[in-house]
Amino acid sequence: MADAKVIPFDDDRSRSGGGARPARRRTGAGGSGRGDGSAAPVSALPGAQVPEQPGLLSDGSPETGAADGGSREPGPDAVEADRSPAGGWERRIAGGLAFLRRRVTGDYDVDEFGYDRELTDQVLMSALRPLADKYFRVEVKGIENIPSDGGALIVANHSGTLPLDGLMLQVAVHDNHPAERHLRLLAADLVFHLPVVNELARKAGHTLACAE
Repeated sequence: MADAKVIPFDDDRSRSGGGARPARRRTGAGGSGRGDGSAAPVSALPGAQVPEQPGLLSDGSPETGAADGGSREPGPDAVEADRSPAGGWERRIAGGLAFLRRRVTGDYDVDEFGYDRELTDQVLMSALRPLADKYFRVEVKGIENIPSDGGALIVANHSGTLPLDGLMLQVAVHDNHPAERHLRLLAADLVFHLPVVNELARKAGHTLACAE
């Protein structure tokens, strides 16, 4: 930064004979200049906040950016863009494509009863959840009585021909239990004789209600 110069007013020049007074620079321990003629760095007052300047950080150190090969943390705009609806849709589409790839290539696991946990979580439970939340409006009480691990038997009264109440119970236990436990339903013979339904029942973890 160049040294400051004193520019006198017209009346000052008239009193001094028209010549400009030379700039005075204080030196020494109490002065603001240096002995070599360079300007002293500006220091903030105690407790004052230093305003950020372009190319400088708040502590006065130079900011590293793309120009010098340094890396910068993502700013608020980048974080908001990641949380934007567009970013959410991109993640959903990527997850859906990965799910389809695993289904086509057979890269998924089923147990000895045919239970497919991934298909149940991603497809079946997602299809039943709006029915439980919006139509039946299922309310859950006493979920703390179901243990977090190990075997447990839930005995409920079933009424009606279609087992919708059992499916709603499956959604309610999974969505409200802290461990997100999956309920494995016992089904009648008819369920496993119906086309398409029998495969979905096996995939959802249901099994035949028989002693064997």
